[in-house]
Amino acid sequence: MGAAMTLTGVSIAGTAWMHRRTVRKLEERDRLVEILAPVALGFLDRRRVELKKWTMSNGDFWPGKVVIKFHDDLLGEDCATAVIDQLQQRYQRQYTVKKITNHQRVMVLQEAGELLIEEPEDVHPMIRRTSKVVKKLFSAGNAEPPIATVELEDDEPVKVEIQHDIGSAVTNRMVQNDKSFKFGAMLPGRWKAEWDSIYDRVTFTRRPALPTFVPHPPIPPMEGTAIDNYKTPYRYGVDETGEAVAWRPWLDPMMLITGLTGRGKTVVAHSVLTELAARGWIIDVADAKLVEFLGYKDWPNVRIVAPDLEQQVRLVYVAKDLMAERYNAIKNGEASEEDFVPYVLFLDEFALFREDVDDWYQDIKQKGDPSKAPMHRKVAAILRAGRTARVHIVLLTQRPDAEILGSGEARLNLSCRVSMGPLDMDGARMMWKSPSLGTTVPSNIRGRGTTRNEAGEVVEFQAYWTPDPRRAKSDEDIAILKSIYPAQELHPKMMIKVPAPTYVDESELLPSYSEYISADFIPVPGGIQTQDENSSDGDESEECEEPRIVEISSRPAKVHPRSSAPSETKVHSESNVLTFPTSAATEDESEEASDFDEQDESKWGDIETIGIEDTEVGSLMELDGEWAAVTSSEEDLADDEAWAVCLVFSDGTDTMLSMELGSTVTVRQPVNQDN
Repeated sequence: MGAAMTLTGVSIAGTAWMHRRTVRKLEERDRLVEILAPVALGFLDRRRVELKKWTMSNGDFWPGKVVIKFHDDLLGEDCATAVIDQLQQRYQRQYTVKKITNHQRVMVLQEAGELLIEEPEDVHPMIRRTSKVVKKLFSAGNAEPPIATVELEDDEPVKVEIQHDIGSAVTNRMVQNDKSFKFGAMLPGRWKAEWDSIYDRVTFTRRPALPTFVPHPPIPPMEGTAIDNYKTPYRYGVDETGEAVAWRPWLDPMMLITGLTGRGKTVVAHSVLTELAARGWIIDVADAKLVEFLGYKDWPNVRIVAPDLEQQVRLVYVAKDLMAERYNAIKNGEASEEDFVPYVLFLDEFALFREDVDDWYQDIKQKGDPSKAPMHRKVAAILRAGRTARVHIVLLTQRPDAEILGSGEARLNLSCRVSMGPLDMDGARMMWKSPSLGTTVPSNIRGRGTTRNEAGEVVEFQAYWTPDPRRAKSDEDIAILKSIYPAQELHPKMMIKVPAPTYVDESELLPSYSEYISADFIPVPGGIQTQDENSSDGDESEECEEPRIVEISSRPAKVHPRSSAPSETKVHSESNVLTFPTSAATEDESEEASDFDEQDESKWGDIETIGIEDTEVGSLMELDGEWAAVTSSEEDLADDEAWAVCLVFSDGTDTMLSMELGSTVTVRQPVNQDN
């Protein structure tokens, strides 16, 4: 019985394949009738064309024998040349006349091998290469050959316009992305595709080079209140057009930043934090790696940087309680959505944070407590519903992962996304719903990543360089910090009184989970009184003192009345207005925050020699004594016996190599930086 079912399945599949082939033959005959009608048939009539001895090879499809009945007013010799020209142009094969019978008006032609077209010797090599790539990507057996118009600049293509005849095959977005990726992998530079599905055209335009270093531009003093400034784009970098890429929390309520250690995600977070602080947001930070945000603990409008796990868990509940209070105020008619000062919670290294919370919870869990830490549900609740209450989250993690990010509404609300450094295919699908977007980011350019621009397009961008105040020593870094320093401090510094263990008969009893999550969250004694301490949502008090400025350092803040805008504040070596630590951070502390320093040798493996076809995206390849990042490694569509590799150097310049299969290259593979 099983054998019978198998044979039946084969029979059905074979019948379906035969049907598709028959349909294709009939469609090809109709197309050829249209082509030959003006030169030989006189009018459209299927009976006048017969196609036989079909051949299929590598997706191409052509008849070995063509029989036509030409028009009564013609002689076979008169139209034979035109018929041969049309057949050869259609199938890229040679055809010859086998027989002409004028009294029956019949002409028989047969295929005589591949058509060899000699290109003019003066064709530019890059035009020749581009044309071959286009033919490979946009040809089909029953379609007209594509026509490519190539525009060169400095002997390299900068614009390629393609007219193709495979419209129905490239309407799918994933197919378009795949062809765009392969096109870009065959030519130097980075390319942008514009698809015209109506007229079967696609235009590839070479993208302009991105800068490799962009200091955070000055932030002008805030005009009005934090509420007035809520709908301000909060910048964190620039795209290839020079336009700023920014977070718009009223449209994309939550922000996700991913990237392995050293790629720049912390610097992006610092840029966003300073932009929010300058606009009067209430800012809390859960610093899972203990030191990444420590330099901002005295920054105006950053209420707390929590380095300890118990404090970080408490901050999640602070945000959740604030959201609940604001929802109640809306429900009771006491406030509207537009009445709330925006609040943000930064959750750094979220995967590490979750793991630590799970381990910690098992140590303190008591009888009757849930089996899993309830905190995870609170984070998900904020991601789902925080927008209406203007309660937001900026979540940082090394890898985009379904288990970490959750699913459904919570994941959808993480709609402002940034991936730093190159992604693998799974990460690209998770972040950008494409197996190729974000995978070709150069691994050797610090601060280079992928995000969406204002139009919603996925673009490559260069992150702003925002120095860590705790480590800033150069005049340039100090000048950047001075230019982005908030003009007003609107929210007091806060602290968490973590409950202490108790001892019974010399046995230590840890506090319960409920005691930790309800720990006192109170203003720092002697801190700046900038708002009504009884106001939990951070509304500015009408009795607020004159705005003040705090020193930027790792020491407790000193209070100084503000007499001028930050851009006018002078920096002196012994000034208590803007001061910085004189000693460098430890090596462990500076690992992530020194994201834009020179290339870290520890991130790359030993030098080795491999075959060109074994090169992998993300590795470094030596070329002319310099190391360049491999952004694509594919079979060469313009040469069946070669392999194509695209490279980007650390200064942002790029090139493309086509090397004979079997050639060897010198490379260094990236070291796993997950932990």
